[in-house]
Amino acid sequence: MNHREEASVSGPAQIGRRRWLRIFIAGIIAIAVIWNALWFMNYQSYAKYADGYEDYKRQIKGKKADAYDYTIKCPSWPQFVGNYAIGKDNLSVFVWPSLLNQRHDEIGIEIIDKRAKTSYQFYVDKQLSFDDRAHADISPEARAELVKMLSDNKAELKTLYELAKEEWSFH
Repeated sequence: MNHREEASVSGPAQIGRRRWLRIFIAGIIAIAVIWNALWFMNYQSYAKYADGYEDYKRQIKGKKADAYDYTIKCPSWPQFVGNYAIGKDNLSVFVWPSLLNQRHDEIGIEIIDKRAKTSYQFYVDKQLSFDDRAHADISPEARAELVKMLSDNKAELKTLYELAKEEWSFH
């Protein structure tokens, strides 16, 4: 058999490649369908709380009630993470739920110092205490400053968090 004849061989080897290609393409399509279905279910787990909210921007909905600003940031495709936020004046509480809104363990605080024109953002636990695990690389001085800010605003932040739990049915 010469070189030209070897190159034009068809039969079982060619059929195997075609079958492999079909399986590969079907796998890619299946992954895309599953990804999109999961994303849509996750998106709906946020959207169900948006009744009575106005569209602020793409994927962000909000409302104002009793001097509090409530916002829902629905996940943008193809991401799975959004958040809920409630704020009043210079304080805000953010909650990033897990997939399909099953847990609400990731909580953040924003404190705005209007005089210094500075915003401080950091993670806290469910008791609204400073989360040392999330800030392992922070200096002791910076940690002390953030803990003091947190302590000084604890009552209002606790009110914000309780309102968030009530508004969005957190456990």
